[in-house]
Amino acid sequence: MIEAKDRYDKLTSIVNNNLAEYNINSIVFENYDNLNISIYNYPLRKLLNITEDREFLYEVYYKILDRIIDINTLNHLLLKLKNKDIKREKIINNIFNSPERKKKNTNIDFDK
Repeated sequence: MIEAKDRYDKLTSIVNNNLAEYNINSIVFENYDNLNISIYNYPLRKLLNITEDREFLYEVYYKILDRIIDINTLNHLLLKLKNKDIKREKIINNIFNSPERKKKNTNIDFDK
C-alpha cells in the first residue's frame, strides 16, 4: 500500500512534469512532514531541524509568511547562510518581526 508521503511526492512530481512539458517553471511544494502543522502556531524547533538550507528557507516562508520565497531573496539568504554571515534564528526573527507577518497574523511557537 502506498503511504501518504509517497502519494504526495508522486503528485508533486506529476504536476512538475506536466508543467515542464509546457516549458513552465516547476512549483516548489511544501515539505510533506510539515503539511499538518498549522501556520498559525508553528513550532520553531521544526524549522530549525530542517537540515538543508534551501528547504529551510522555503519552509520558513511557507510557515511564517504563508507564501513562497522569491528567487532573489532565496539566493541572497542561501549565500549568507553558506558564508555564515547570518544564523537561521536571525532569519526567522527578521521574518517574524516583519510587517507582512504581522498583517497575516501567523505565529511561531518559540517554546517548542
